[in-house]
Amino acid sequence: MLGKVFHHAPAPLRPLRDAILDHTPLLQKVVGEGTPGEILEQLDEIDRAERAFTSTLDNAR
Repeated sequence: MLGKVFHHAPAPLRPLRDAILDHTPLLQKVVGEGTPGEILEQLDEIDRAERAFTSTLDNAR
């Protein structure tokens, strides 16, 4: 989906798209923080949250 939005923008909108990506942290927020270690920490946190959520659902049954 992001590929379509970013790479297939109509020609008149491309300068706006480029300005947004060049001058805002939007893309980093979508992709993750700058270092691989930070991204791995984020993924670990997501895994922990999913396990906690699943455990809560299992205990409610």
